[in-house]
Amino acid sequence: MKIHRLYIALPLLFMLAACVKSFDLDIEAEEEQILVVDGALHDSQGPYFIRLSYTYPFDQERSTFIDDARVSVEDSDGRLYPFINSGDTIYQSPVNLQGEVGKAYKLIVEIGENRYETESQELLAAPAIDNVFGSFSEQPDPENRGFVGGIQFFIDSELIENNRTKYFRYDYEEAYKIVPPFPAVLKFNNEGQIVPLEETRHPCFVTRKSRELLFESTINSSLNKVQEFPIRFLSENQAQLRDRYAINIRQYAISESAYLFYDRITENNQASGSLFDRQVGSVFGNMFNVNDPNEPVLGFFEVSGVSEKLTFFNYFELDERFSRPGYPFPCSDPILIPLDSLQSVVSPESQLIYSIFGSPPDQFIGITNLLCGACNSFASTVPPDYWIE
Repeated sequence: MKIHRLYIALPLLFMLAACVKSFDLDIEAEEEQILVVDGALHDSQGPYFIRLSYTYPFDQERSTFIDDARVSVEDSDGRLYPFINSGDTIYQSPVNLQGEVGKAYKLIVEIGENRYETESQELLAAPAIDNVFGSFSEQPDPENRGFVGGIQFFIDSELIENNRTKYFRYDYEEAYKIVPPFPAVLKFNNEGQIVPLEETRHPCFVTRKSRELLFESTINSSLNKVQEFPIRFLSENQAQLRDRYAINIRQYAISESAYLFYDRITENNQASGSLFDRQVGSVFGNMFNVNDPNEPVLGFFEVSGVSEKLTFFNYFELDERFSRPGYPFPCSDPILIPLDSLQSVVSPESQLIYSIFGSPPDQFIGITNLLCGACNSFASTVPPDYWIE
């Protein structure tokens, strides 16, 4: 007897953390599961990862991961690259695998007697990112019904040398610097004495990888290049642009089938919620069961060339209409206490010394709280490897 059940497919975690489109699936039995494949191959340095799982019913806690598959990638020269089960439901590429422009690749997954494959996909070169720039913009404020000012970041790519590279996907990593309003240099020890801070407590850095699904096509463009493609909007209510900000953007030259796959996902999520919401049903990808072509398989194996560009922005370089974002926490001016009254001051651990003012005998200490004098309690003092001042 056929029954209708609602199934959940995991997000595409390694390529872009995307979701899937909603459908009612006609499943033969409650026990039937659908294979989900998640992975990508680029011409950048590996390793690459393939994640395998099964869908799961809506009333079940989590999907079923697959640890006993045989996973490999085959190139157009017939060379096979076996992946290694890393032990955490993820299959990792061998060290000698790196995609090459002009070659074609297909993914092969064997589970028991079933063999799953993708069609061979040529790896196309990604044009360089020519420019990353920001412009002042007012956009709807998600926290209220009005608008908020901010900086919209765009990219331009260089001219594309061939006429076959017309589809692109983007992701990015951003990092920003945090400087406390009253950066502490001293503290009280247990005896109430003023001593230097024994560790670095500022400045701090926060990094974040994109979660948005960003893609573009030049199919209807008069120029064979991407122009003014919006990558990231940061409002005056967000802390990223308060001091110094970095964004490292990657541009992937994807196939038409990949573009259409992401487009279907986006159509669904515009109507149903976030890319990271649990989605009901499926958008079928580019993998099929060789033994049973009618078996549904979810997910997508992307083969693409990639280019990237790292760009830094300082607040004082931005449009003058952009108001400087506030510090993540409210901070009042430091409390001034005469230095000779220090012994009568009970200073909890959460208080730091911002500075010492005046000259003897009329000296004062400026006391600030932990959040306003240091940032290491909520962010890292270690900058990203690529950070430069």
